[in-house]
Amino acid sequence: MNIAAPLGFDACIAELSRKDPFKAFSKVPTGMLSFWAESIGWPDWLLEGTSHAGSKQLPRRIRMVDDLKATANLIERIGEERLVEMIFEWGRFPGDTAVLSAPDLGSALSFFSANVNRTNPPISLALCDNADPVRLSMAIDPDIAPFSPIYESTLIAVVLAVVRSFIELRKEGRDILGKVTVGIVRSSPVCAGRFPCRIVRSSQEPFIDIPKEALTRTNPGFNPDFWEGILRQGQTDERPTNADIPEVIHAVEAAVTASLKEHGRILQFAEVARSLDRSQRTLARNLAGSGFSYRSIVDRVRLTMAQDLLLHRRLAVHEVAKRLGYGDDTAFVRSFRRHFGVSPARWRRNELLALSKGNTTA
Repeated sequence: MNIAAPLGFDACIAELSRKDPFKAFSKVPTGMLSFWAESIGWPDWLLEGTSHAGSKQLPRRIRMVDDLKATANLIERIGEERLVEMIFEWGRFPGDTAVLSAPDLGSALSFFSANVNRTNPPISLALCDNADPVRLSMAIDPDIAPFSPIYESTLIAVVLAVVRSFIELRKEGRDILGKVTVGIVRSSPVCAGRFPCRIVRSSQEPFIDIPKEALTRTNPGFNPDFWEGILRQGQTDERPTNADIPEVIHAVEAAVTASLKEHGRILQFAEVARSLDRSQRTLARNLAGSGFSYRSIVDRVRLTMAQDLLLHRRLAVHEVAKRLGYGDDTAFVRSFRRHFGVSPARWRRNELLALSKGNTTA
């Protein structure tokens, strides 16, 4: 069982808070934590050491340090293997209604990856569908290394639940499930015996290989209107409105946007602070207090500009990468895929197709 000593967890949280307060105090979803809490009856010890101690429910999003501390409490008391077993026993997972509303497995995995990447800063999922088998790879922030086993195990369990939901009920489903390969790095092989897949040890990053034929497995209960509503909600859900964003964030966004449009480069943090007539320490404190990091603001600006350059300006991917200050195309594609779940080229094709269908039916 992969259970780190409590000191390892606490030391990790303390070091993260010291090293990167922006990341430490950014908000993360509480769906999985709430699932576990409900399953064990919200014990008093669950939220000890967090700013929610004594609560019997949680808001949709809490600070990462609080989520990590509660997770540490769970691992110490319950253990990683048992926590993951509970996911298989539930038969459900946070956000399953949206994911399982997709028209096919490929769309479900793309939606899931984009949603995880958008709302969970320590996790990065990448779906590479240009080969057979299709690979969903996982990267977990090394700053939270003691928590990597539980993050890895949880992601694998949820992804396997999505795959099973789309193909297990079909006659040939069992055969396809048997062709799935799970590559684990730090987690225990908890899915063995619960899912008819092949498990191997990966020397680099966790992954799940899925036969390409499985991605086209359709959802017999697919409702186009409901799915379209899910996609529209996903574009705005969990994002602060302009009214919620402090003025300093708008000012930083404006400075980053201007630099990209005029010079095609990202300003150094010190340059932004000078342009706003603030010290770096003051600006850092302002951002942390608002729940933003400079990196998250840069990513937000870049992705917003990327959508416009791809869809309305119809620029080539390499030209978009250059205008957004990326050192190479690969870095841009990786960042875009992390947020949207698909490559820039695939995203543009999907958007243009959606627009053409809309014009046809108008």
